[in-house]
Amino acid sequence: MKFQIKLPPKAIISISAIIALVMIVSSYIELNQSKREIYQLLYEHSSSLLQSVIISSANTLNSSFEIEDLITERLLNNARLIRKLDSLNALNKSELIKIAKRNSLYRVNVFDKKGNRILSNRIPEPDHIHGEENINRYDELAPILNGEADELIIGLKKAEFSDGERFAVAVSRANNRGAIVVNIDAKDFLDFRKKIGIGIILQGIS
Repeated sequence: MKFQIKLPPKAIISISAIIALVMIVSSYIELNQSKREIYQLLYEHSSSLLQSVIISSANTLNSSFEIEDLITERLLNNARLIRKLDSLNALNKSELIKIAKRNSLYRVNVFDKKGNRILSNRIPEPDHIHGEENINRYDELAPILNGEADELIIGLKKAEFSDGERFAVAVSRANNRGAIVVNIDAKDFLDFRKKIGIGIILQGIS
């Protein structure tokens, strides 16, 4: 003989509500757990990405500094050679043009004690508003002209009478008679810095 248990409607509703509540709570807990796992994965990924960017940026910065140091040393070596020739009174415009062309220098300028340019490898241009006698760099070269420094790294500077930028150094002339300034067109160096910049790093990572 079988007994059938008949539950009143209120009991059925209560049990159904409890089951539904348990399912909702379980789903909520699972959802939170999934969200935590996703956030953890995102955090780990972003941390790894940030670390990659930091390392790449440091390497980029080091490469840029190393190249700048190499350029600086090359220019200083050229300037010292020109100073030696100047001390032997073996400098003239033709010689400066040859030296600049041979060593891929953009400009070589020789200044007197007052900061006036007295010699340059620049080939005169017809009707140019700035002749050989119209250039004075006393303020820029003051540390050398005042005897406070023997060499000066001017670095990147905007070209004054044309487009583009230059990278320049200066050394004192023999017997404190003025200064010699040597520069190169900085376009290639600046292009290289752009190619290895942080934006390129991020593009590569993405």
